[in-house]
Amino acid sequence: MNKDIRDSFLDVVYDYMKLDSHIVFITCDTGAFILNKMFNEFPDRVINIGIAEQNAISVAAGLSLFGKKVFILGISNFLVTRCLDQINIDLSISNLDVNIIGIGPGFGNNTDGPTYHCLNDVAIMSSIPNMQIFSMCDAISANESAKFACTMVGLKYFRLEKGTYNSISTKDIKMSTGMQVIKNAINPDTTVFSYGSILHNIIEADLDNNVRIVDVFRLCGINYDLLKEYILDSKRIVVIEEHFESGGLGEKIGSFMCKNGLCLPFKILSVTKAHLHEYSPTKSWIYKFCGLNSIAIKYELINFKE
Repeated sequence: MNKDIRDSFLDVVYDYMKLDSHIVFITCDTGAFILNKMFNEFPDRVINIGIAEQNAISVAAGLSLFGKKVFILGISNFLVTRCLDQINIDLSISNLDVNIIGIGPGFGNNTDGPTYHCLNDVAIMSSIPNMQIFSMCDAISANESAKFACTMVGLKYFRLEKGTYNSISTKDIKMSTGMQVIKNAINPDTTVFSYGSILHNIIEADLDNNVRIVDVFRLCGINYDLLKEYILDSKRIVVIEEHFESGGLGEKIGSFMCKNGLCLPFKILSVTKAHLHEYSPTKSWIYKFCGLNSIAIKYELINFKE
């Protein structure tokens, strides 16, 4: 199922909109092919609010208070950092049923420079009470997460990469588990935890057979029981993320290990906490610049073993 991640998510929302008249969709002047069909078929339930993300959050809050299930589509960095006050006050306090869809997390908007990079959204959204966070790595996981969004009540943030990626998710992926093993090992020497599109770099690194790769797609509301199982039968733990180390998955797992006396060699590979003023027509160059391409990942894991 090699399909654009964003389109896979929105196609499911469109199908549910045909069944449920309470679903309302807001876009912050962000385009997608399926939106044209939404506008034509549900003109009273699709709102292009323009480049006004803060207003979009407040409008979503009002609609939700009147019984609507609301989706907001926009560029991830602007929906998170620009709208923190509105998300916290308008949505979180009342624990509203609003789904925030952030497009291009990490370096997803790689051609637009540091104002578009989104490298602290997991940290920021994790600090918001009642917030659930999901980060999807392919069309399969995006499809399942959209079903979850359409059927489950609550405040949710979905990180959706731009573009088409090979399918790496298991066919029986369930949002309720919070994570999935995408490369298993019988007696894992090292377990790598990651999420989002950078998982494809990890797979491309062609790691040893004794390395297990786990996709932690639910980043707030982590399944700590399952996490503990994966940690206990490993000798080393590595977290790789397209995010600053501060407040990311690495710090979450490291804190959990410390609190529970899980003393294992532990390493985080993440983005240096600095604005990246370089830009490139491809993400591969940025990954290389930041030491997060497949070659760098393989080198780091080999040296970590030694």
